[in-house]
Amino acid sequence: MRKRRPTIEQLARRTVCRTTLPEVAQAIFQARRRLILDECSQLQTDVDSRNDQYPNEPPHTVDMDFAKDLMAEEGDPNEE
Repeated sequence: MRKRRPTIEQLARRTVCRTTLPEVAQAIFQARRRLILDECSQLQTDVDSRNDQYPNEPPHTVDMDFAKDLMAEEGDPNEE
């Protein structure tokens, strides 16, 4: 699987994390993780709201386990 090219924002974050103090880098990682968690929580709220609005339709679900997605992004380690 071919990786996507990083965005300018991703490159900037990588540069900051590589050139800053370890404690600052850890704080940056934790803040980004919190943002991702907040997005997932909002997505679940949106799905629940939709399901509440349409109780006669089959409910929508969202898989919040990203382990398979992360493995797919990493690809086969034997591939170049």
